[in-house]
Amino acid sequence: MAAQILIVEDESILALELAQSLQDFGYDVCAVTDKGEEALVLSNQYKPDLILMDLNLRGSLSGIEATKLIRQSQDVAIIYLTGNGDITNQAKLTQPNAYILKPYAEKELQNTLEIVLYNHQAELKEKALQVQLERNRRLESLGSLAGGIAHDFNNVLAAIIGNLELALLNFDSSPISKQFVENALDSTNRA
Repeated sequence: MAAQILIVEDESILALELAQSLQDFGYDVCAVTDKGEEALVLSNQYKPDLILMDLNLRGSLSGIEATKLIRQSQDVAIIYLTGNGDITNQAKLTQPNAYILKPYAEKELQNTLEIVLYNHQAELKEKALQVQLERNRRLESLGSLAGGIAHDFNNVLAAIIGNLELALLNFDSSPISKQFVENALDSTNRA
């Protein structure tokens, strides 16, 4: 299945070129927008594998602000597109997976996409394995706790059984009382 990519770019001609290039590379362009607000809606709707995000967008949200909001609800790879050679500290703080300078070379775009998608998928698999490992550790701890409780419970039951058996050996009371002690011994053995 082809990776789904959301394009968030304020230059409409560049957005169309990007969409065509991505389709030529074999990717699925799920949507194109030039506004940060729409990027939020579209990313929640399509759950893309990657977002190509321009830093400067139409509307009230910049690419950086949109990225911050998207990252709060999704773990998605994001590549910044910028015409400026210097990426700002604010952009760095959003931890983009990469950035591409405009105008871009087709091969650079393709290589960057492949590397980012591969690395992001590897990170997602590693996170899933970490979650499974933590779950297994918790289950192991729970098993150890249950085993410890069972051991302690068995020690208490062994003492009760021993005392009931001694009581039966030295029993000289009524047969009904003896039956009560035998019933208690049977129940304790089952426990």
